[in-house]
Amino acid sequence: CHQCAPAPCVNVCQTGALQQENGIIVMRVQFCVACKMCMAVCPYGTISLDSIGMPDMDSDDAETMAQKARKDVAVKCDMCQAWREENGKKITACMEACPAHALSLIEPDGSVIEKPNPKKEPQKD
Repeated sequence: CHQCAPAPCVNVCQTGALQQENGIIVMRVQFCVACKMCMAVCPYGTISLDSIGMPDMDSDDAETMAQKARKDVAVKCDMCQAWREENGKKITACMEACPAHALSLIEPDGSVIEKPNPKKEPQKD
């Protein structure tokens, strides 16, 4: 997600499920009706549909109420907000995992955060 300003996905969301707060687009899945409008207008294709709720049953048994309550919702990158807070990280999980250091994070103020290069230990002869 490029956290567009103004964000087309936020502008098209009729239920208010997508909101832009302090430059970051936040998804409130409880308001999403899976209309796919945000997917259609995202210029980067970073929004997809996923199901939330109890997993589907593989047997012929009757579904539980929780399983019947499964619903499709739009999902998008949330910049790993909770993960970053819990782990004291400045970078996202995908940035941390990228071995090529190809990803960076641009803050709402325009500052760029990059994955630090690993410190090389001097080789001993």
